[in-house]
Amino acid sequence: MTFPPAPTTRSVTATSRSNLDSQLDQAVEELLGPATKQQCGILVTRDSVDAFTVRLGPSVPFGSIRERDEWEL
Repeated sequence: MTFPPAPTTRSVTATSRSNLDSQLDQAVEELLGPATKQQCGILVTRDSVDAFTVRLGPSVPFGSIRERDEWEL
């Protein structure tokens, strides 16, 4: 039996400020396994006021989480 490859990206849309941190934490947690397998870090990008992308970051050192803000007013 073969399994599909683990996802390398998660999209997070904040439904409220109070649960944003837990939503981002969950997305990061889901990518820890694939990041370990690929020996890379995790990149969290703010795409808009309430939208974030959490992905494996080959340029991010293994064991690190980097944040980037792509959103402008």
